[in-house]
Amino acid sequence: MSAIDDFAALVETTDVVRQLLKNMREAPARLLGDICQEYRATGQPVPEHRINLPGYIGEAALKALQALGLIKRKHGDWLSLFSYEPTTAGLEQYEKLVADGYYKK
Repeated sequence: MSAIDDFAALVETTDVVRQLLKNMREAPARLLGDICQEYRATGQPVPEHRINLPGYIGEAALKALQALGLIKRKHGDWLSLFSYEPTTAGLEQYEKLVADGYYKK
């Protein structure tokens, strides 16, 4: 292992970094759930002001979902710049998470 690998392993033993890594892992799933639930309830793309994007982690989660093709960004209406709609693949991933009980936590 290199010095940076050793250092990263050391830093990852702290509670703060473990929590950060947990948030980075789970934030996309929570965001996908929020978008899919709102989309299913309204049948419309979800305006950005209707989803919770807390800080950098929220923005990274949004970009990850787009990069994976799980959501599509669309132009918003007069209330928002953008809106987000789950793709078929996004809805499938959402259903897997629902079936596994993820959103009941």
